[in-house]
Amino acid sequence: MKFILILQLFSCLFLTVLFMPESKNSTINQDVMLYQLLLVLFAIAIHFLIHKSNKNYARFDVFFLLGFFVVNFQWASMIVFSDIDLDTVSKFFTKGNLLNYSVWLSSVVIIGWLCGFNISCFNRNIVFEKHLEHPSQRLKLKRISNYACYMTSLLFVLFILTVGREFLSGTYRGNANWEGISIYVYTFLESFMALSTALVIYSRRNQSYKSIFSFVVSLPKFYLFLTMSYILFFLLLGDRGPAISVCLIGGILYGTYINAINFKTLATAVICGAIIMLIIGKGRNNDGNIVSEGVNNAEVSSAYDFTMELATSARTILYSIDIVDEDGVTYGKTMLSNLLSVIPMAQSLYLYATEDDKTEIASSTLLTYKIKGGFDHGGVGTSFVADINIAFGLIGIFILPFIHGILIGKVYVGITCDKNTIFLIVYIVLASLSVYLGRDAFFGPIRACAWLLFSFFIVKQLNVLLHKKIIKG
Repeated sequence: MKFILILQLFSCLFLTVLFMPESKNSTINQDVMLYQLLLVLFAIAIHFLIHKSNKNYARFDVFFLLGFFVVNFQWASMIVFSDIDLDTVSKFFTKGNLLNYSVWLSSVVIIGWLCGFNISCFNRNIVFEKHLEHPSQRLKLKRISNYACYMTSLLFVLFILTVGREFLSGTYRGNANWEGISIYVYTFLESFMALSTALVIYSRRNQSYKSIFSFVVSLPKFYLFLTMSYILFFLLLGDRGPAISVCLIGGILYGTYINAINFKTLATAVICGAIIMLIIGKGRNNDGNIVSEGVNNAEVSSAYDFTMELATSARTILYSIDIVDEDGVTYGKTMLSNLLSVIPMAQSLYLYATEDDKTEIASSTLLTYKIKGGFDHGGVGTSFVADINIAFGLIGIFILPFIHGILIGKVYVGITCDKNTIFLIVYIVLASLSVYLGRDAFFGPIRACAWLLFSFFIVKQLNVLLHKKIIKG
């Protein structure tokens, strides 16, 4: 049965490729977009049929598909299913004549990714099964998770002391107004917060809990206080990213290791989360209370408004098409920035040694330059599809998502087998970025993986050193 469903997935990919738009430059065609949307939705439905035995919906693939669909297909859905004026769409994107082709590119990417992911998981158990665990192993994990929490608390205090008054006053400009070493402190803080959350949950993976409430009550009080302080601190200052990251890690790992989260519970959580994030987004950078200002400024005319900010990333795909037509592909050079970012100052040293321009090593800076006519600290970002298209064009669009899906599938199988901590570390990063991977670069998670592995190494060494001292004492 699964084999037949996977064949149907490849049939969807074949049909998508077969009906490639005759011209990149054409007027917006609702029929073409409807056809692509139906193929994508059919492929996603097949994916869920393949995994129907998995009753947990709080999974990476679910959040990734949700985020990817919003980024790449929300505007297409609005064009096909709502009364939005096509002239308005064309003016908003400025390159609306490329929308048909961009939707096709996105369709090829996501269906190709689904094919790779499901081949990788074919006939493999992707549901974690609880088993007996040696008490010493459980105690070791508990100690390591405690050390991760202590490191997180120290870094949190250090970040507050170094970030500067402008950010603490509630003026949100990303990290543009962070002072001194706070950016580097936050890199570690983010890693240790993710690690603390993951280890606290992972250390309880073989225990049984009747409900989410009973599980939360069982968590260490220090961790709960630290996590709530972390989430509220950033939310009340207008920064939604850290809170979303922690919630995604917690929710996905809880569903994976503790109790399955059904669709109804997940949908309720997602809707509530979207409302809260909309209020925070509308309320920040105002003189009054962020919550009351957000409620007053939140104007919702349709369900699309909740995800409109994420959906605007679709324009990066349009400009990537333009860049490739004008200048050709970069043969992967625009992916260098994310690879170099693993090592501090490696980007600056590379640019100094090669005398390359920073637009040459990152699709995000290249797109910012093209869209805004110069550099802007806020930037316009990039997207999964745009990054691949600029780097390798159609060859990359056909091959890289398939490979990416296979690798993610391997990680997915690895965490359910519970044999290698490396898989858990990678999955933590994927979970924290799952909703946003659709508007991230292809190698976007690499840096976070490297820093999280380094953070895990630190707490493991702390455990070894301190445990030896305790034994000797």
